[in-house]
Amino acid sequence: MKIERVKFHGFGKWMDQSFSFTDGLNLIEANNEAGKSTLLQGILALLYGEKKEGLKTKRAADWYNQYIPWQAVHRYGGEIDYTIGAEKYRLYRNLLIDKDVEQLIHLTRNEDWTNRFPMDRKKDRLILERQLGLSSDQFRHIVFFTTYSLIPDNHRKELAEQKLFDKLRSIIRDGEEWDIRSVKQELEAKSKKESRHSTMKWKELQELEKECRKLEEAYQQQKENEAKWVELSEEYQTLIQKEKETEAKIEELLANINRQKTQMEIEKFMIQENALKEKMSHVKRLMEKKKHLQQKREEIQPPQWIGPEEINEIRQTLKDRKEKELSLLELKKNMEQVKQEQKKVENQYERLLEMEVSEPERMLSNLHRYHQWEELLTKGVKKEEEAELEWIEKDLSLIRRLQEEEAGIREKLDQAVQPKKGLRLWWWLTAGSGVATIVLYILFPWVWIIPGFMTLFCFYPMWREKIKEDAEKKYIHSLQKKLKENQAEQKRLLYAWQGEHVLDLMRKRDELKERIRSHKSLQEKEEEMEKIRQEVRSWLSRYVEIVPPFSTQQWEDLIIQLKQQREEVGNRLYDFKSTYSLLQKQYEKEERDWQEIERTLTYYHNHYQVEDLQIIEHWYEQSEQVRQLDLQMDELEEQLHLLAPDLSRWEEEYEQIRQQRLHLQQEGIESNIKDLESQLVALHNERKQIVSLRQKKETEKANVEGQIQILKQKTKELPMKKAEWEMLKKQMDERIRERKAFEVALQALNESVEDGQEYLAPRLLPYAAKWLSYMTDGRYENLLLHQQDKIEIKTVIPETGEFRSVNQLSTGTMDQIYLAMRLAMIEFYSIETGTRLPLVLDDCFVHFDQERLRRALQILGRIAKHHQVILCTCQSRERKLMDEEKIEYHFISLN
Repeated sequence: MKIERVKFHGFGKWMDQSFSFTDGLNLIEANNEAGKSTLLQGILALLYGEKKEGLKTKRAADWYNQYIPWQAVHRYGGEIDYTIGAEKYRLYRNLLIDKDVEQLIHLTRNEDWTNRFPMDRKKDRLILERQLGLSSDQFRHIVFFTTYSLIPDNHRKELAEQKLFDKLRSIIRDGEEWDIRSVKQELEAKSKKESRHSTMKWKELQELEKECRKLEEAYQQQKENEAKWVELSEEYQTLIQKEKETEAKIEELLANINRQKTQMEIEKFMIQENALKEKMSHVKRLMEKKKHLQQKREEIQPPQWIGPEEINEIRQTLKDRKEKELSLLELKKNMEQVKQEQKKVENQYERLLEMEVSEPERMLSNLHRYHQWEELLTKGVKKEEEAELEWIEKDLSLIRRLQEEEAGIREKLDQAVQPKKGLRLWWWLTAGSGVATIVLYILFPWVWIIPGFMTLFCFYPMWREKIKEDAEKKYIHSLQKKLKENQAEQKRLLYAWQGEHVLDLMRKRDELKERIRSHKSLQEKEEEMEKIRQEVRSWLSRYVEIVPPFSTQQWEDLIIQLKQQREEVGNRLYDFKSTYSLLQKQYEKEERDWQEIERTLTYYHNHYQVEDLQIIEHWYEQSEQVRQLDLQMDELEEQLHLLAPDLSRWEEEYEQIRQQRLHLQQEGIESNIKDLESQLVALHNERKQIVSLRQKKETEKANVEGQIQILKQKTKELPMKKAEWEMLKKQMDERIRERKAFEVALQALNESVEDGQEYLAPRLLPYAAKWLSYMTDGRYENLLLHQQDKIEIKTVIPETGEFRSVNQLSTGTMDQIYLAMRLAMIEFYSIETGTRLPLVLDDCFVHFDQERLRRALQILGRIAKHHQVILCTCQSRERKLMDEEKIEYHFISLN
């Protein structure tokens, strides 16, 4: 079996977190409290679920509440991918105890296999139990390995070592880490407890049986009263039916009275009433409509009336602002694009731009001098030195002349008039008068001319000062440019002779004179020419990938090409800067226009006292609606002016006709009511007699019903008492069966312990001895099982050759023996079942020294070839040792 992937939807601190594992060895490295224990507990929970094993009722495991995700309780659960043999599965689990859901997908076949594992009586599918044949506790005891030696003080350390030794004996005896003695004691205690409970429950059962007999007698009396109550109810219903029939006859007589009317006269007056009523209703409807229109007009009347000209002007201003904003965005985008292109060129020709302007000239001068020396060398040394002296003299005189020109330029720069800085006042005056011109043009169209002339007056001196300042700047710029050219020419002459100052050139001249006088050898000049070749080659290698073989003409052409390329790149960068400057000026102009529009909109905001100008649009719509309502109200006013004078006359006629109609109706009713009155009185007397008899029966029925209720209060406990008696009897039978089961289980447990000691222990020891020998480098090779009074594990001490109990060894050695026993258990299970279980180790090597840890990791490397191993640690030494030993592993860090 191998675990390939774990995904927690919600488990403790892990929310929507996935972990992938591979075949072989997986190393999980994490600090304390980083989530290692949560990860391992989550793997076990996703495999076996959240229910506690060994119980008849559904109950959550002990760890359940500890790992509920507090941020999303409904997501408690996840999914896990694992393989058994060649088959791959994915198991989904919702770990909520009341809404637990599990689904098994066979990934190899892409099928849902959930229904292949039917639920048992406790609604559990037991998927892993049926696939592996192991319960959750058995799987945890075999697969998961944690240390029991991590206790700081001496007293608790002795207890931990004794516990570790007891576990070793438990594995030898039973094959798992279970304490059989505690189980036997628990079974014996439960058997005695069940015997005591049976005696107590028998007395309680007899008392319940007496109570049930008394309640059954009361129940019979209740049944007799209920039969009498049914008979009285039938008589009562008969009287109610007679009462209803009498009331129906009374209603029929009243209906006959109402039908006796003089229909012809009444209908005539009703037609006249309806005609007058329609006229009056029409007038009232017109008045109501007018009133409604007035209310609607008051509701929608805007705070300020807005005309078509005003709204059109505001709309155009808003449109202009939107266009300016789009233009500004476009200009900003173009500026960023130019800046990006410029940076791209600078990055592309970064090495070329680092070249000084004078460097190519200096290299060309060196090659030219080299070429002249080369020609002179063919003619003779003396003639060449004289020519070189002559060149130096010419260059010295040229440098002196350039220095004189430099002094003149600096003197002119000192005398140049610097740009004045007194324009700020004129700028403020121009801006103030310009704003005043705009405001007056909006408020008072004929007054803006005066501040307009003031704006031009302030702008004119500022403009003249600006032109003068630009001319002075241009003149200073030309002088600075000449000064730079002069200095560059001096440097070029000095670099041509490999000097930093004119004194270096004079010194070289003196040396040359001395050399001419001393007639130095030709070999010295050739060395200097070689230096020139190396210097030019070194310079070219900075800008050219491959330097061609030396040739003065070819190198001069290459230097000239680099110089031209440098100038072209410089020109491109200058073009970019010029374009960017032009775009920036356009952006500033558009921004000024936009600010002007914003000032206009600000005026609208202040004038109409609104934050959003769309409200003015709403006011305009309301103004138009009010105009339409005024037109409708004028039409209604004309109609009311024609009909209102006749309204009072119509009301008087309507009232006269209505009084006549009522009089005729009253006469028709009085003519027939005397004939029907005697019949109505007789029916009322008959109804009184029926009501009196009904009330008498109702009283008698209520008395019987009260007796029934009293008996029901007594007998309502009868079903509960019977159910309690049956349940108590069932519990008695169940406890008798459980007590017998405990006795049988205790006997079977004793027999299984004896069989396990004889069968399993001798088969585990050879595997454990093999791993212990490899782990201790052959120091401990044998394990002996001693079974006289109690089970005891012994091993041979190399120094003395005697057998000694393992509980007398060091804690580290006992940890090694315990690890060997666990590995033996895994190997034994794999051979017996054909299923290779994974091995999970959680901080197991804290007491292993460096060599013990190295041997243990080597063993895990061997085990990992056939079993999946998951090693958790809070230290980095395991990873470092595995790297040293070249042990392959899959690394997972939780830090």
